[in-house]
This record gives sequence, structure tokens and C-alpha cells, in this order.
Amino acid sequence: MEKNTFDLKIFVKEHKKLSIIIGSLLAALILFFIVVSILYNARTKNNEDVTLYVYPETTYNQLADTLEAKNVVDKNSFSFKTYSKLLSLNKKIRPGKYLIHRKASVFATVKHIRNGEQEPVKLTINGARTIKDLTKNFTSNLMMKEADFNSFLDSMGYEYPTELFYDIIPDTYEVYWTISPRDLMEKLKKTSDKWWDKRERDVKKSGFTKEELIILASIVNEETNADEEKDRIAGVYVNRLKMSMALQADPTVKFALQNFGLKRITGEHLKYDSKFNTYKYVGLPPAPICIPSVSSLKKTVKYEKHKYLYFCAKEDFSGRHNFAKDLKEHQKNARKYHKALNERNIK
Repeated sequence: MEKNTFDLKIFVKEHKKLSIIIGSLLAALILFFIVVSILYNARTKNNEDVTLYVYPETTYNQLADTLEAKNVVDKNSFSFKTYSKLLSLNKKIRPGKYLIHRKASVFATVKHIRNGEQEPVKLTINGARTIKDLTKNFTSNLMMKEADFNSFLDSMGYEYPTELFYDIIPDTYEVYWTISPRDLMEKLKKTSDKWWDKRERDVKKSGFTKEELIILASIVNEETNADEEKDRIAGVYVNRLKMSMALQADPTVKFALQNFGLKRITGEHLKYDSKFNTYKYVGLPPAPICIPSVSSLKKTVKYEKHKYLYFCAKEDFSGRHNFAKDLKEHQKNARKYHKALNERNIK
């Protein structure tokens, strides 16, 4: 009888231990699921999409402060701190432009930044007259610094900086905010090469090299905004080139002087000594004077064949031109235009 009582006490004692263990396990399991649920359902606070720029050398604390300032997450929240630790965000932060969608999961947000999954930038190149214009576009829309771009340009060994324009076709490009000058120009050159490859037959037919056509198109581009005139103006310059006649293109003088606001070109301007001054030097200038539009390029490649040697802006200031086959006719057109300038007191 005593033995049975002893066995019962042991059984009860062991049963209590088992109950405690099972209870602890259940409690831990419940806690685990609660934590998982909190982490799984954790969402950012922003009600609208937020663009985040992360610069090199940004620390974890700086990033956390920025996310809190933009009302994306509370930097001390359990979900953000946990995911940051699990994904090692606090050890490796990649610079870039990130788009954080409204009410996105905290996990996805941390993962995107940790993995450097950037939102592409739409970089539009409409044209540029100078390298400075182009650089301003890049530095305004990308992480790129002016000094870095200028350093890359120096490494290319160009005699004239605008030789860079040979490799650019105006368009809208998708690139990463962190792209380097060299990678960007390689991307632009690939697009340019494809564009010109499709026109290889037309280039050969024109009688000029690709580079010569780009220079010519850059002059045409600065002469008029009227697409319907561009092939005719290109034809005028082609006729002059074939006759070894000076192009006498006003836009080249403005480029040489780096004064693009000139309304009226005078004799003093024409004396300026520069290889880009086509009044002083016969032939094409040594490099493009702008990034020509796609329209100017197309019209120049397929320039109009005619006998015009001169053109002058119309006196109605419409942006169109009067064309002439001889000097006498041209001088008549020029007098009408200069009279209109004088009447408007344009100097």
C-alpha cells in the first residue's frame, strides 16, 4: 500500500513538470506567432509614395532619421529595428534613389535599400550648346558631381570638348541615379551607334562622314526651328562646302564668342579668331556647336539637293528664311531683314 502511494506521488509530480513544459512551449509558440504576425503585417506609415535619396557615406542612424522624418517608419519601432538587424542594413547601406510605395511592407523597404534595388531616373537630353549645359543636366538629375564629369572628359583626350556630342542622340534615357560619367556615356554611345547603324546607307549616299554630318546638323539646328526648312538649309551649306566657299554661319560665330544671346552679328564679331568662326575659316568647324535634335540630324543626312547658295531670315521674324541662288538676290533679301531690325531698334 505504501508503495502504491509513493508511485502516485511521483506520477503527480512528473505530470506537473510535463504540464509546465507543455505550457511553456505553448506560450513560446504563441509568442512566436505574435512576433511573426507583427513583423509580417508591419507596414510603412507613408500614405503617399516617397522618394528617398541615399548618399555615399550615409550611416545607419542618418538613414533611420531620414526615414522617420519622411514619416516612413519610426526608427525605434520593433519591426524596423528587427528587419534592419536580420538583413544587416546597419552594416551595409547602398547609395541610390529609392521609391517607397505607400503602406509598403517594412521588410520590402529594408530589403530594397539593403540590396540597392533603385528606382530608375528618367534622364531627358533635349540638346545642349556647351559641355556646361550638358553637365548641368547631369548634375541636376543624377548623383554625379561636376568635378567627376570634368575629370572623365579630360580623360577622353578631346581636342575640343564638344566632340563628346558625337555620341549623343537626344532622347529620354532610364539610368540609375548613381551612374558614373563613364557608364553613362557608354550607354549614350551605344544608343547613338545603333541610331547611326540604321542610317549607314544614307550616310554613304550623303558623301560625308557621320562626324561631318553631326557638325553640319548642329549648325542647321541653331539656324532654324522650322523642320520643313532644315533639309534645304543643310543643302545650302553642302553647296558651299563643295565650292570651297565659306559657310558664313552666324551660329558658329555665337558659339566661338560663347554669346548665344546675340541678336545681330556685326563686322567686329566676324573678325573674332576662332576655328569655329566660319566667316573667317573655310569648311566645317572642328566639332559640333550643339547637340542637334533628331529632326535636324535626319534632315541633314537627307539634305535637299538644289542650287541655293544663300539664305536670310525673313523680315516678318517668323523664324523662316528667304533663299537665294545668287548674291544679288541675297542682298535684296538681307536689306529687307536689316530694315526690319532697324525699325524694331534691334542691335
